[in-house]
Amino acid sequence: MTTTTPNPKRENNKSASGEPAERASGGMSSSVLPSIGFLLLGAVALLIADALLRSPGAIEQGLMQGIQAVEFPFMNTLAYALSSLATTLVFVAFWAALMAFSAMRRKWGSAVALAVAPGIAVMTAILAHLISNPLRPEAYLLEQTTGFVSMLTSPAGQIAATILLAGLAVAVLVGERSRRFQFVSTVIAFIPATVAVFGHIWAGSLWPSEAITTASLAVLLVIPIVWAAQRIDARLSGIPLISAAPVPHREEKPHAHALTSTILFHGDTVSKIYRPGFLPRAIYWAAFQAEFPYMRNRAALNAAVHRRNLIGQLTEYWYGESHVARAIGVDEINGRLAITSDLVDGGEPTDREKAREFLVDLVGRFEEAGLPTWQIDYRQPRALDNVMETKDGKYCVVDLESGLVSPLASPRSWKRAIQRGLFPMYDDIFFDVTLAYIRNHEADMRARFGDNWLHKLYSTLNATESETRRWHDSEPRIWSRLLGRKRTTRKNNERLSWAMQWFDDSIASWQAERKISSNEARVLRSKVRSPQFATVMPHFGVHMGTGVLLRFPLGSIARASYTAFNMLRVTWQYATRRIDRESWREAIGIHSPLVLLISAIPGFGAFAYLASKPLRSDHLLLAVAVDAVMLKVPFRLYERLGFRRIVLAMPGQIDRFISLANRRKLPAFEWADEHRTGNDREQTTWSSTGAEGASIRSIS
Repeated sequence: MTTTTPNPKRENNKSASGEPAERASGGMSSSVLPSIGFLLLGAVALLIADALLRSPGAIEQGLMQGIQAVEFPFMNTLAYALSSLATTLVFVAFWAALMAFSAMRRKWGSAVALAVAPGIAVMTAILAHLISNPLRPEAYLLEQTTGFVSMLTSPAGQIAATILLAGLAVAVLVGERSRRFQFVSTVIAFIPATVAVFGHIWAGSLWPSEAITTASLAVLLVIPIVWAAQRIDARLSGIPLISAAPVPHREEKPHAHALTSTILFHGDTVSKIYRPGFLPRAIYWAAFQAEFPYMRNRAALNAAVHRRNLIGQLTEYWYGESHVARAIGVDEINGRLAITSDLVDGGEPTDREKAREFLVDLVGRFEEAGLPTWQIDYRQPRALDNVMETKDGKYCVVDLESGLVSPLASPRSWKRAIQRGLFPMYDDIFFDVTLAYIRNHEADMRARFGDNWLHKLYSTLNATESETRRWHDSEPRIWSRLLGRKRTTRKNNERLSWAMQWFDDSIASWQAERKISSNEARVLRSKVRSPQFATVMPHFGVHMGTGVLLRFPLGSIARASYTAFNMLRVTWQYATRRIDRESWREAIGIHSPLVLLISAIPGFGAFAYLASKPLRSDHLLLAVAVDAVMLKVPFRLYERLGFRRIVLAMPGQIDRFISLANRRKLPAFEWADEHRTGNDREQTTWSSTGAEGASIRSIS
């Protein structure tokens, strides 16, 4: 690990946030470029319409004849040279030198714009070729192909490439000078492009309207490219290509440098401040259309803290003690957000082969539990750098936050990611897989570590999911939307909100009638938002929505078909060994034959999932829900016939019945042992925590 000293001159050119400050005189005026763009857009539209709708008229023919009548010495040589300027060695060398100059100056926006300029020129030439009117007599014999080289060397491609290079040269070389100098340089730079247009018309390669249309299209495309390059240069100019940019800190204090971050040591804690280079930021932006998340996105940093502590608890279950450095929280240091964690007293692994075997085993456990594996994947070259060996020989993972968006993952992980709309993958937990893993091992976890440890695990899982959802919702993530999973997730969230709102209203009604206390109401609301009930709520919402949109018999058919499909789907997954027996039993407890039967009943079928195992296992919540449903019976028959008194007494009667059966140890009632609550068995309660009303499981 190395240390660096910040450059005072460079730091003085930065804004208060630490990023390069945009100069007041730098770049073209923000109001000039859009104005020119709108004028050109109108001109191009008129020229395209003219090219498509009519053949050359007398005016255009006369203009072309007048240009071709121009004669002076060496006109042929000059016209040929200017009309083929874009394919000369000098032109290509100037383009490469300009791109290298931008990279050396760390003007990454200009460098990227120059790199894509040939492709933009080809696109312009193709557009110019497509808008040519077949009724026009050809002024030249254009190769009938859309190959890259042929289109770039065509007359339209020559003009487009010359104009693009001229515009980008101005942006790169004179973007930091005065506006007068910019104007003069722009005029000088576009002289070759103007002469190239003249040369193609003089040589008969293009009609005047075609040459002017091509030039206008090229200028119209170069404007947003220059604007984007200037914006990127203003924000990212000066940062390294890959390694982390300097972070202001006191050099006498212990610190270290990682690939995308600076690490500051404070006694028994360590803080990691992210400021990656251009390439990691560009890759993340291409993947998610957002800024690198661990710099300023507090939700992403909170998710990283909870994720690390969640994994630490799971390694404690796997190995008997935690093998992950505990994350303390998110701190603000000199205006920058940082992840602060415990300092691990250790060094690099002494036996790298043994450390690699540890990572191989850890990756397999991560895969099984639905956790991200990039930082510990033994196939990536820096995985061992994220592991430290303590004095007692224990391996400890000190970094689980990725600096790059990487495709390196197992086919199983890619399949999971695509199914859930998490494409590309970046530090993503498959929360349904993790929740199922914890449930499958819950009994063993409770026996080994106790209820408080298990409560903390559920709490951390819930907080991680809540913060991750906030993080992902703050980014466009276009590729996930193209997969259609974002829309599916949004629909599931809407169904979930419908169901939870109905339960909240039902609980509020009982609380208003003083049938339950405020504390009981709070516990019930927390239960509704718990992971156990969250698996049922979307299906409950689907049935409720079906009841609103469809009437008998369509509503009954749709609800029964939905439940039957889910029942058959999970059974097929179990038969093909895609899920284990415990997962199948859990799913069948939700999509049960009883739910299928009730869903076909007109009216009441909308609430069929109240009969699912997770909901009916809580007798008080079931009584609240059944009461809300039965109150909709017409003519107040539910109350007049005395059924409401039975429902109100139902929770206590069920508990007493189960308690009596257990005391007598009646074999016929052994099934009830799985469903009893209260003091006869450890009582499961729920409380709210985390962001956006996320809920956690609390076992007392």
